[in-house]
Amino acid sequence: MWRIESGPSDAESAADLVALLNEIRTGAGLSFRDVARRARQAGYPLPATTVWDMLSKPSLPRVEVMRAFLAACGATQAQAEEWLAARARLSRAPQPVSATPVQPRQLPWNVDGFVGRAGECAQLDSLSEQRRLVVVTGPPGVGKTALALHWAHRAQERYPDGQLYLDLNGYGERRRTRPTQALRRLLVGLGVPVGQVPPDVEHASSALRSLLAGRRVLLLLDNAAAADQVRPLLPGTSDCLVLVTARTALTGLVAAEGAAVLPVPPLADGDARELLDSILGGLEPAQATRLAEACGRLPLALRIAAATLARSSGASLIERLDRLTGHDRLRQLRTHGDDRSAVAVAFDSSYQSLPESARAVFRLLGCLPSSSAGVDEVAAALAVDRVAAADALDILIEENLAADRDGRFGLHDLLRVYARDLGRDADALRRAYTWHLERVSAVADLLDPQGASPSDGEREIFSSLETALAWLDSQALNLEAMVLEAEELDLAPFAWQLADALRIYQLSARTALAWPEIGAAALKAARGHGDVRAEAAARLVLGNDSDLQGRTREGLEHFLEALRLAEAASWREGQRAALDRAGVMYSRLGELDLAGEYLSRAVDLAREMGLPGTEAVRRNNLATVRIGQGRLDDAFQLLEEALRLHRLVDSRRGQAAVLINLAIVRSQRGEAEAALADSALAWRIFDEIGNPLGALAAMKTAADIHNGAGNHQTGLPLALIALASARRAGSLQWEASCVIGLAQARLRLGRYRLARLLFHRGLRLARRINLRRAEIEALTGLADAATRLGLAVDARTYASHASRLARHGGFEPPGPKPRGRA
Repeated sequence: MWRIESGPSDAESAADLVALLNEIRTGAGLSFRDVARRARQAGYPLPATTVWDMLSKPSLPRVEVMRAFLAACGATQAQAEEWLAARARLSRAPQPVSATPVQPRQLPWNVDGFVGRAGECAQLDSLSEQRRLVVVTGPPGVGKTALALHWAHRAQERYPDGQLYLDLNGYGERRRTRPTQALRRLLVGLGVPVGQVPPDVEHASSALRSLLAGRRVLLLLDNAAAADQVRPLLPGTSDCLVLVTARTALTGLVAAEGAAVLPVPPLADGDARELLDSILGGLEPAQATRLAEACGRLPLALRIAAATLARSSGASLIERLDRLTGHDRLRQLRTHGDDRSAVAVAFDSSYQSLPESARAVFRLLGCLPSSSAGVDEVAAALAVDRVAAADALDILIEENLAADRDGRFGLHDLLRVYARDLGRDADALRRAYTWHLERVSAVADLLDPQGASPSDGEREIFSSLETALAWLDSQALNLEAMVLEAEELDLAPFAWQLADALRIYQLSARTALAWPEIGAAALKAARGHGDVRAEAAARLVLGNDSDLQGRTREGLEHFLEALRLAEAASWREGQRAALDRAGVMYSRLGELDLAGEYLSRAVDLAREMGLPGTEAVRRNNLATVRIGQGRLDDAFQLLEEALRLHRLVDSRRGQAAVLINLAIVRSQRGEAEAALADSALAWRIFDEIGNPLGALAAMKTAADIHNGAGNHQTGLPLALIALASARRAGSLQWEASCVIGLAQARLRLGRYRLARLLFHRGLRLARRINLRRAEIEALTGLADAATRLGLAVDARTYASHASRLARHGGFEPPGPKPRGRA
């Protein structure tokens, strides 16, 4: 009979479970062939290669393989069921998110005067009872969205737990909605706070499935372009219905997910005439038929054309009808079957009927990179007052040429293409970019007083940091589009200016934007204009992205290049930012002497420039290096001065960052009570200002202090919460740190095998992202665990490696630190 110290309840992941199963085998003294032989004797076909494959992958084994393995290892029926129950638990355990229970009612306004489609609605009734996924497909302008919305409003009582709506922007000029963006909007719609939305597709998709489990919810995904846009958004429950509109049948969903397809043709002749009559009235049957044919019997074109003609009567109506049916685009449509041309004919007539103020807004909405704009943005871009902008937008709404989406106004994709074809107002676009840049820069100043933002002077645009961050969170995706399309709009300098202004926000990790593309666009724009300072700014953005993704060495290269360029451009603000970030990278890579050199230069430069807030940040970073070197008195002096300077400039974010390092110093001095007070205050500040990574750092620090002082009842839950937060944030750096901290706590509790497993996991993460200090801590922990398990050779190997790395990097030699009592 086998014996192991850990049980199935200790497995916190698939990798943990596999490791524990392997311990069962080794504890029983069985080779892979022994397991296969004993499995055959027990009546299970289990080749030795299958056993090896199961134990070499960090994924959940198949149930039948695991059952055979346990039988071969001598497990009783009850023991086998306990292990299989652990497997089932892990298979359905996504990353936890908390959500305020809501019943979303997100369906947009149902089309008034909906005509026809009785057959399609009946088919949807039937398909919704048989399938969980239905694709409504047809040509542009055929009314797919109108049909889906009409049916969804009619069927919403069948889905009492809510209706979700999302435009995937699969077609038209707008960028496609990425899975991360789509999942974020759906999760927020289900009550998940924005800060708790997992940043990666896998965990966000898992969270969505968990929230929808056991609920009857209708999910309408509009304008899908590919199956990959839809797959991460699919619920796991059979009680939900997903209704997708797309221009193609999305055959990938049909083949793999068993989706049903409902083709939507143009309206029948009678339905098209009925639609025109419901809007216009008084048209002769021949006139209605003529107009319907000119519009290709597409509902969108019919509605816009009817709205245009509704203001005319008598001869004027006939003249307009003649013009619509005699236009060159109409002849091209009849020749080549171009559906868009019929819509464009109606657009032309509707556009020409607008007053110039509304035309200007219409053209602007078509040319802006963002998919929508607010009243203030429109007013600033067109240099008009807010009332005039609101009046023009009201006209577009009344003419069915724009839609109001919670105070932001946008065009249907076909209308957007048409509006862009009308030509762009270069001055209006420049004013729109300037308006956004001023606000982003104002947020940067509030986030980091005396930061290296591109614009100088005081800004009083926002009343508080919370208000500023709320605005920037809501505009982040629009700003991303503005950076990426700036060059195409002949506004290339704004690419690097916006990217640089967003740099401080980037480090807060509040929103998962396409930072590599943003940095690349800024770099391309800078090089195209021969602007060395702009190139340095772009390098800083790219370096931050590399750092956040765990590519420390790559980030260092960007920051060193940024420093070279900033020095060439005599851009002192860029120099101090690059010095600081390069110093931090050297610290993470375990090269503490170089880290101290660069960070000391950053401190001196900030002091020379008379920037106390910036000097405080650099002092705090330098203190981190001194802590790693074991120079606690030097670190404490740096931190005391940094805290004084942050208070001088009233930087709460800076004070909180310093308090975390003060807590670490006090803890290593044995002053646990004071250390906990510092970490608690830092945690509270970061939570209040909406900085999730800062709150995570404070939480992890508090957990380490509690566990180091023997207060595991408080420390272990905090450590587990911190680890979950790090994974949600997608931060490999903090995940490695949290795993190692958890391993140290398990070691102190005598859970040596589990501690060893966790140290190995932390070591892999640390090496993956070149996090030298964490690597040393993991190796030191592995040496300690091996010693307690009687593995003397392993212990000497790990300890020797840790000491060698510490000496090479200038770290304090590995060993126990004094701990106070919490």
